Amino acid sequence: MGVDTGDHAVERSHLDTKCYRYIQLKNGLLAVLMSTIDSVKENNEVFNNSDERSAVALCVGSGSFSDPDEAPGLSHLLEHMLFQGSKKYTNETDFSSYVRACGGTYNAVTGQERSLYAFDVKTTHFEDCLSRFSQFFVAPLMAKSKMDQELATVQCEYEQAASDDSLRLEHFVGSLAAPGSPFKKFMYGNKESLELIPKRAGVDVYALLRKHWETNFSAHRMTLAIQSHASFDELESLARTHFEAIPKRNYPQPDYSSFSKCFETPTFARLHKVCPVKYMETLQLVWSLPRLQQSYESKPLAILGGLLADEGEGSILHTLRSMNFATEIYVFNNLTSTPVHSSFCTLLCLCIKLSKLGSKHWDQVCQVVFDYIKLLQNSIQSKADPIQTKDAHNPRQKRTQNNFASYLEERQVIYESTFLYGEPEVALQCCMAVAELMQLVPIESVCSAPHILKKPDPDLYLRLLKQMTPRSVCIVHASSDFVRLLDRDPQLQQEPWFKIMYKSEDIAPATLKTWEMSQPSDSLHLPLQNLFITKNALIMPLGEPKDPRDLNLEPGAENRRRYGHLWYQRNSKYETGKTIMFVHLWSPQMSGTPETFLLQRLLLFVLEQHLREVAYEGEVASMWHSLKFSVNGLLIEVSGFSGKFFLFYSTLLRLILEKLPILSDAQFNMYKDSVKQTLFSLLADPSSVSRFVCGYLLQKDSYRIEQLTQCLQKLSTADVFAFKQHIFMRLHISAYVYGNVTEKEAVGLYQYTIEKIGALPLRQRKFSDTVIYEPGAYQLRLLNSNLTDVNMCVANVLVLGRADLRHAVLNELCANILRGPAIAYLRAKEVLQNASGTLSPWTYDNDGNSHEGLTFLTVIPSGYFSVDAVSGVLDAFFYRFAPLIIAGMSDKEFRHIVGDMISMERRIDANIWTEYDRNRQEILYNEIPLFSRRELKIKVLKEVTQEELLEFYVSEYVDQARVKSLIVQIDSRTDGHVENTMQKHVSVTRPEQIPVPSDSPQSREKSCNELPISLISSLLLYDPKMAKKRINPKYWKDDDLHVRFGRPTMIKDVESFRNKLKFEQGKAV
Repeated sequence: MGVDTGDHAVERSHLDTKCYRYIQLKNGLLAVLMSTIDSVKENNEVFNNSDERSAVALCVGSGSFSDPDEAPGLSHLLEHMLFQGSKKYTNETDFSSYVRACGGTYNAVTGQERSLYAFDVKTTHFEDCLSRFSQFFVAPLMAKSKMDQELATVQCEYEQAASDDSLRLEHFVGSLAAPGSPFKKFMYGNKESLELIPKRAGVDVYALLRKHWETNFSAHRMTLAIQSHASFDELESLARTHFEAIPKRNYPQPDYSSFSKCFETPTFARLHKVCPVKYMETLQLVWSLPRLQQSYESKPLAILGGLLADEGEGSILHTLRSMNFATEIYVFNNLTSTPVHSSFCTLLCLCIKLSKLGSKHWDQVCQVVFDYIKLLQNSIQSKADPIQTKDAHNPRQKRTQNNFASYLEERQVIYESTFLYGEPEVALQCCMAVAELMQLVPIESVCSAPHILKKPDPDLYLRLLKQMTPRSVCIVHASSDFVRLLDRDPQLQQEPWFKIMYKSEDIAPATLKTWEMSQPSDSLHLPLQNLFITKNALIMPLGEPKDPRDLNLEPGAENRRRYGHLWYQRNSKYETGKTIMFVHLWSPQMSGTPETFLLQRLLLFVLEQHLREVAYEGEVASMWHSLKFSVNGLLIEVSGFSGKFFLFYSTLLRLILEKLPILSDAQFNMYKDSVKQTLFSLLADPSSVSRFVCGYLLQKDSYRIEQLTQCLQKLSTADVFAFKQHIFMRLHISAYVYGNVTEKEAVGLYQYTIEKIGALPLRQRKFSDTVIYEPGAYQLRLLNSNLTDVNMCVANVLVLGRADLRHAVLNELCANILRGPAIAYLRAKEVLQNASGTLSPWTYDNDGNSHEGLTFLTVIPSGYFSVDAVSGVLDAFFYRFAPLIIAGMSDKEFRHIVGDMISMERRIDANIWTEYDRNRQEILYNEIPLFSRRELKIKVLKEVTQEELLEFYVSEYVDQARVKSLIVQIDSRTDGHVENTMQKHVSVTRPEQIPVPSDSPQSREKSCNELPISLISSLLLYDPKMAKKRINPKYWKDDDLHVRFGRPTMIKDVESFRNKLKFEQGKAV
């Protein structure tokens, strides 16, 4: 019999109004049911609970650590195979296509010891999707005929991971474990590990796959979380009906306890010089510690990681910044993350982003870290009282330096208030978190465990710190310079799976002795007591539901009105103690040239470093800020508990307006180097190059990387000082204040802003100019800048231009209809099979003047198809298949997708951020904010017919006399196989443009037209007679849509082409 515990006392935040029940099914599966009935107050009649999202997540206590040695990556392949249908729902796309068609999303993650499967969808369709989802675990089909297709997908994901340095470094650390350790397993899998090597060894991978599922996917090793707008009885019925049939098998759980010391090897505690594939300078210090999952109530990694990665006065980073050695520091400490927490050991990884100077003096960086560890050990054992000191940012104010006991007390308060008053997670995230935490902690702690510090344990912290010695540390130093310096080094080694090139060496005895004998300097100390802590959030009564209104239009606001707009909105839905605000400062001096583009980024970097200590102190206390240039202006955003909101904002604004703290050429060069790294990252992989080029050809304020890097070299400290002075002289100031705040407080914040800045007022701000393309196709081809990346990328961008609301809705509806079929189309065996891609509507509105369209982008390993063949495949979908899908889908299917779009617009705001973000978008990016946009979109959707949509798509995107398209092809430099990662040119400033062959249009046309039209029947319910009836006869020939391309405009020189583009003048409002 199953066990029903009734309503369960799950520890949750004050804002979490869900009800929880915990049950155990007859097969041993544990489930938490979360009912949202009566949990949300929604007063607008447009919205209703039937449009609310329901979600489910199922966690299996098995991951890549369980992979058999004969087939590394088998768990990852299994994840993909499970989605290929079941015995009850035999079509391979029954689940994925159905969920997408219902406006839902799904996700799956294979970790090291757990695998997670989840989806969310509108409540109306929840049970139908749940039935399909559950069958993956009851009776998956896992047809052998689908192995090649899914293996190609795994190979594609591996190749993308192989160009991601963070994933490569994570794998590299695991590879240093002792032989036989689960950490040494290659969790990604690829064609070599799952096909070629097993084949040579005579291993039947398909048989292993079936056995792997049977051995590990047992009900008693599964945990389930369901959230929906339904009663407990209804949710329990769903759980029992759909999940009680999952088999329970008596295979034992893997026991990895014998590997608790798997990193105590000669290969681990050394200096490892690693060659990255992209421009980077990082230092990782990794210690292997005992298993700590059972100590979650003491949060040892959060406490020690928070101290090591502190950014305030007296911290490691504060000291390194003063030496111009580093810019960022962080420690991973998530309770569910791997490889940090495993069932047999813990890896504490301190990551430091270095400057070039810091990279040269990595040993001094390490010394600061070890000095701080000694300081922490001394502090835990000390009985000294907290110390009074001066505030470095405000000498007239006194601060108190924590001792270890007061620091722990402070952390308990912060963790508790953050948890109790934190914003609720959306349904999918909540279910995924709960399902996984059920594997690790008691049911009552599934919401609170990652957040609450219940049992501070100084003795545990001290024991761990004493194990973090110079002789036990693994140091991984990744530097772009190693590519050049180690090229011919005889001690250079290669990791076998990701082809990581590295050199390992012992740390010099003299260096170890220095680290061990040195004493902490007086500049290092525990954090100051936090100014922004909120112990009891003061929550105002909910306001009446109203759209934002401009308080600067009120009588008596004439002086404020000269500067711009003050939009105010009281929170009317959620009883939260937080306020959110943005302030947008616009000046014509902020943009328009390559120099201002760079000066924006330099100024941002300097300001972020200057604000960092205060910002970090705020972040610890659940305050948040963002500083960036957007819509041609400086955008300041702040959120936090209302009681400390003004203190936090005023402190940040004061620091922004202070004289810039650039104290030396070395410091300024560090800032320039960081900006340079950001520029290089824009060309780091084919997808990035494609996005950059599209932006370059569609946005006014966009420049070549080569041009920017040359300009960057000429800029001086004086240029940054002058730029800041000029942009703050005359300003248009727009603000939006939202949440737990009164009108009077909102006016006070705006008035403080204009008085503190002291700028002359600008009544208007000008939106950017919009690019104008004449009808036709515009094609260019570049080479992938990254020599070690085997992928190529093709993007077909259909340009709609500036669109009114109705056309924007039609464009979005086209994308929603076509998105699912597009993914299935790319992966079809007859098409590309091993490609990944996305079809989406796009809007370029970062400059405040939006233009819209559709983008179909695919990434595919080289060596399978030419870029023209891939372009033709995308053309075929846009010009042949998409019109047939729109024309031939049944009226029921069409109304179904329209209904789901309406549901998305009616969807209840998940938290205060949802409403804030929506109105922020209206105020910032539209000449006239339209706060009723959701209602107006719903009106259009209720009116639209299939015939109107088809006419829109064909006239805008198929008619070759009207269509405007960009074809951006990023070809690969390799043949699909990379021997090593010793890339000769790490930093590329100008992607190599190559001529498009004269027969390229013919090749595209051939590829486009040779695909069989019968493919359409596997993508969507499709009636060919209806399609033929609805489509204009002039496009129809021989029962098919055939496309004859006009001669595209070949972009032979992208800069010359860009300089000749015309732009529509932006409005001043």
